[in-house]
Amino acid sequence: MSVAQKVGIVHTTINTVFVIRDAFVREFPMHQYINIIDDSMVAEVVSDGVTPHLIYRLTTYYRHCENLGCAAILNQCTSAVPAAEIAAKSVKIPVFHIDRPMAREAVSIGRRIGIVATAISTLEPSRQTFEMAAKELGEAREIKVYYCEGAHTALFQHRNQELHDQRVYDTAKLAAKECDVLALAQCSMASLAPRLSSLGVPVLTSIDSGIRQLRAVLEE
Repeated sequence: MSVAQKVGIVHTTINTVFVIRDAFVREFPMHQYINIIDDSMVAEVVSDGVTPHLIYRLTTYYRHCENLGCAAILNQCTSAVPAAEIAAKSVKIPVFHIDRPMAREAVSIGRRIGIVATAISTLEPSRQTFEMAAKELGEAREIKVYYCEGAHTALFQHRNQELHDQRVYDTAKLAAKECDVLALAQCSMASLAPRLSSLGVPVLTSIDSGIRQLRAVLEE
């Protein structure tokens, strides 16, 4: 049996804390986690892109995780990936990105990949993540990003879950007509997966597969 270890999970929104916690506890009941939340990072990425200040903050969080004895770090936010990859060089423990396994699964399923996104800051980082997965597979893939206009504002500014879910559903329904597989770019959309299963194509989420990848470190 493996020795109990810790994982540092860096969030850019409080909305992902509990759903990721639940997935982590289901998968690794004997291991521990530490949450670090900075809900100002996405706004900074949207406004200014990847800045030295953003990289500095992530570097500080990653070093804090390392100093607390974490065996690995999980980056929750796709928008922060470019900065996270730079910050990861400052620590000796591995940094995982929650959506990488989902991207690998998507490109292995079909040729036409639809990424459904609610946060405008994730559009290009998500596309790059899936393009990298296709390159790793060595196969040509058609990758298209579908932006759910107004969904992010509905959920995070107005706390209107119903409007958010409808915007996502409508966008995913359109995407399903043009794609072989859909991937939900934000963790906040994961609860919609059962509803979207009626669209006739596989619908992937990032949380469970993103957590499972930690097994490589936690159960060595």
